[in-house]
Amino acid sequence: MRIAIVVVLCFVLLPAPLFAADLSGRDLVVPVIARVPGAFGSDWRTDLIVANLRAEGLRPPVSVTLTFYRSGAEPLTATLQLSRMATATLADVVLSAFHLSNASGLLRITGPADASIAGRAYIYNSSATGETGQSIPAVPLDALTGLHTLPALSGIGGRRTNVGIANPWSVDAVAYVQMFDDTGALIAYEFRPLPPQSVTQFDVFAEMKVLPRGSATVVVLVPIPVYVYASTIRVDGGAATFIIGSGISSANEDFGSPLCLAPAPLLRGNPVAPGWIGILAEGTDTATVVAALSVKYGFSATPLLEVGMFLAQELNGAQLAGLRCEPAVRYIGQNSFGSPTASPLRHP
Repeated sequence: MRIAIVVVLCFVLLPAPLFAADLSGRDLVVPVIARVPGAFGSDWRTDLIVANLRAEGLRPPVSVTLTFYRSGAEPLTATLQLSRMATATLADVVLSAFHLSNASGLLRITGPADASIAGRAYIYNSSATGETGQSIPAVPLDALTGLHTLPALSGIGGRRTNVGIANPWSVDAVAYVQMFDDTGALIAYEFRPLPPQSVTQFDVFAEMKVLPRGSATVVVLVPIPVYVYASTIRVDGGAATFIIGSGISSANEDFGSPLCLAPAPLLRGNPVAPGWIGILAEGTDTATVVAALSVKYGFSATPLLEVGMFLAQELNGAQLAGLRCEPAVRYIGQNSFGSPTASPLRHP
């Protein structure tokens, strides 16, 4: 029952229209960094660039934490000290910062409450045929949404295309992946599990069992905000093109910025009703917990006892940030109404 409730809530929270997003913030996601051998003799490595954008006044250096999540292993951390308007370049970051010779995974870049950080990764093939690479922007955690489109992906002409989905949260999810041809006809779909704090990457034509073609559009729909991308690589030399998913929204609204490492996902959308919906952890005494949280953070809420949820009429950025770090809170989403029968999970 709980899974169904979460799916219905999340899928009716449709992403807001996209903006020219500001990609700076205090909590950023890089979907993948790697130091691994690849197909056709390629050898992939990663340089990381991190900048402190705070320019005003005589500010002290900012302490920036890098957290590297690898599949089946404990996360590793490294720390940088950046003066105002300073930039750090970490060559071969997997080896130089985390002391691993063969690893890949998702990276979080976090700073203090008022930090303004920008970053990007440069993933390159350092094979004997020469260096080719692609730049991957770091995106603020709360600029991510759950609906992404990747248009015009190619699998012919000496190209292969991988699609990646990075889940930066401490909860698991399932991605609904659809592929459309040039006429807009649905030609393939699949459900793909997304473990917590991980990146899932796959050869999109091979694994969706579609004959490679010159242009296909992939749509990825997930109940929680994720980072979606595609990487098109030429077989003859490894030249790569990075394509970011469309689901990057404005991060400048007053949604706060949780200071914990594992905040509850923020489900953003086009609200047609006021307020915020909170979903609580399994086994929570809804009335008791909601009463305690209301007093602690100073807001009014209505417990929805039968489903382990609450409705808060208004939440400011500080209240949202605090609630998302509470162990009893699994998700917080903008209040929207929609019909479960319209859920994309029912198509086709």
